[in-house]
Amino acid sequence: MRWKFTDMDDTYLEGYLSTLNVDRTILKILLNRGIKGRDEIFKYLYGTMEHLVDSFEINEMGKGVDRVIQALENNERIIIWGDEDADGMTATAILYKFLKDIRANVSYFIPSRSEHGIGLNEKVIDYYADKGVNLIITVDCGISDVDEVDHANARGVDVIVTDHHNITHTSLPNAVARINPVISKNDKYSGAGVAFRFAEAIAKKYLNLSSSQFYSVQKELVMIAAFGTIADKVPLVGDNRIIVKRGIEIFKEHGFCITKVISKLLDTTIIDNFQAIHNFIIPIISSSKSVKGKVQIINVLVSNDGNSYQKEIIDLYKKSSEWQSNAKEIFNSYMAKLDMEKFGKIIIIQGNTDRMYSGYVASKIKDITNKPVIIITPNNGDFVAEGRCPKYFDLAMMFKSMSDLFVNFGGHKYAAGFTIKKEKVSDFIERANRYAEENISEEDLISNITIDAKIDIKDMSNSVFKTARIMSPFGEGNQPPVFLLNNVHLQEHIFGYELMENGIIFVSGDNNRCRKSINSGGLADIVFTVDIDNKPIVLDCKKIKQ
Repeated sequence: MRWKFTDMDDTYLEGYLSTLNVDRTILKILLNRGIKGRDEIFKYLYGTMEHLVDSFEINEMGKGVDRVIQALENNERIIIWGDEDADGMTATAILYKFLKDIRANVSYFIPSRSEHGIGLNEKVIDYYADKGVNLIITVDCGISDVDEVDHANARGVDVIVTDHHNITHTSLPNAVARINPVISKNDKYSGAGVAFRFAEAIAKKYLNLSSSQFYSVQKELVMIAAFGTIADKVPLVGDNRIIVKRGIEIFKEHGFCITKVISKLLDTTIIDNFQAIHNFIIPIISSSKSVKGKVQIINVLVSNDGNSYQKEIIDLYKKSSEWQSNAKEIFNSYMAKLDMEKFGKIIIIQGNTDRMYSGYVASKIKDITNKPVIIITPNNGDFVAEGRCPKYFDLAMMFKSMSDLFVNFGGHKYAAGFTIKKEKVSDFIERANRYAEENISEEDLISNITIDAKIDIKDMSNSVFKTARIMSPFGEGNQPPVFLLNNVHLQEHIFGYELMENGIIFVSGDNNRCRKSINSGGLADIVFTVDIDNKPIVLDCKKIKQ
């Protein structure tokens, strides 16, 4: 493990300190992480919903709003077309709830990934065209569905695409509007975030509400958007950070039916905070699967009614618990069989487990190996893959470079997937290994810890936890700060390690090298971070040679 230090010219730092009332350590961390400019720093530290960028700045938002208003005025049939993951389902719930509230003639369809694939499907489009649907609005999908949108147009069905994924096709779909912040280079929203901003824009023009009025009236939509944003692991900076912070505040103030029902079931108190969202709400949403285009969780999200949907919530909780147990078991079975020595700079595994576990397993193996990991499994005669990669690599770019091999593909820089015919799998493995050899250096493969700040023992009880509190909520793009403590004594404790100088308990990162350094006595330098409960966690330590 290599320690990397961030540093900057103090003169540069002082220039900001003189005009911003910001703690020096926090400011240094933000600047080192690329959050620069007074407006950007202010938005990070003090931003409210009113600091979100104008929703109409997002690509073709105005066109999409005008088409929805036309549909509302003519009582046209609208279908919201979602995706079968937590982001896609929360995005569906946001737009469905909002349009129902304003009396739209609206329903929704969430494709089963195993039956319909991801995104638009021509057979289902035909079904809705025959039923008299005039408008399809995609959420969390659609930006690569060029042929499917053409098919909808041919059937007399207009399509509004709302999506946040990277552009993987050589052209954009011929939709009424392509609402995607990637095109207009806005913040990297989640699908739920884009759906939320679309609902806001409709409210502004159709209902003549200000943004502030919309946020006040539709607090539950803010909260659901926060759930989707956390679930999809988009960067928690800029607008995403503001949406998540406000969503958590609303969750703390009013609660949500899922945690209320599960608290009763487990006969325990679940505190409505970020951890509850991460540990209960997102897994329960994720466990809901499409049956004939409908999912149980949509009614739960839209109604926030634990009494009417208690059985559904409990069933989904049991499914999520079973999924997590199965996922750990499947991961362990993969690890028991894998010979890491046979892989080069990328790990490609052909498995036979359910694709729903592939992303989890790929992510865990990626964390252990610091290499891109792709798991390919059979699915309805074809093969599907889920990939995860470290920050030094771009999976979406690699897939784009060999798109001729795939039936379809999509995703983000660090998490992407594809569908491929059986006869092309070996070609993919060969080309992916060659691509990795050419684009990953030996330096990339070395695991690093980037240290944000060096602190003194006296700062352990105030500066560290104050910094963590102000910088939270943590997630993708806004990791907990990493600190360095020099020349300290640690001893083993039942919960990890105890800092002998002041008795603070560090949670163990299960670092054997650290344990050896401590057991051998003497002073050590330690690198640590804090978790979402502000508990310090040892990441690594080095014995000081004397």
